[in-house]
Amino acid sequence: MLVKDTVLKLKMAIPSTMANGLQSIIFVSVMMALSLVPVTVYAHGTDIRLSVIEHNQVEVQAQFDTGERMAYAQILVYAADNPQKAWLSGSADKNGVYRFKVDTSIAGSWAVSVRTAGHGELLHFVVDDSKMIHLTQTTKRPFWQTVLLLLLVVGILGAIAKYFTRAKSKDAQ
Repeated sequence: MLVKDTVLKLKMAIPSTMANGLQSIIFVSVMMALSLVPVTVYAHGTDIRLSVIEHNQVEVQAQFDTGERMAYAQILVYAADNPQKAWLSGSADKNGVYRFKVDTSIAGSWAVSVRTAGHGELLHFVVDDSKMIHLTQTTKRPFWQTVLLLLLVVGILGAIAKYFTRAKSKDAQ
């Protein structure tokens, strides 16, 4: 009841054209702010790491970003000389770990695909001419969070600008 009375008082105090614009701005701002509130989500990403454990042996450690291991994930290894055809295939163990020996006579960029239940990643490593394995993993950054925040700021500024330009054009008439 208190909310209804407050809205009614606002409607009486603000002309109808300004009230519609103000309500729109408030509604959009509240919806955008609510989109930033952390909630429990049941979807998850992956956290897959490669490491060289011997001169010619690579270990894959696969888990979801929740920490749950990617048990029995499908592993496909693509050699540098034929990246269209899997050079090796296998499955991770119950802890999401898979080890394989690399043919270091095949120099170039190799790829490792790790997938389970629709989730996965494609990672790369390089075998150089001296038959050494070099990992080329990059650090993940939450790019989508930066984009979301930028869109929120642009949306709020756009709504405010539209409100004030509409108010000025109504006053000019």
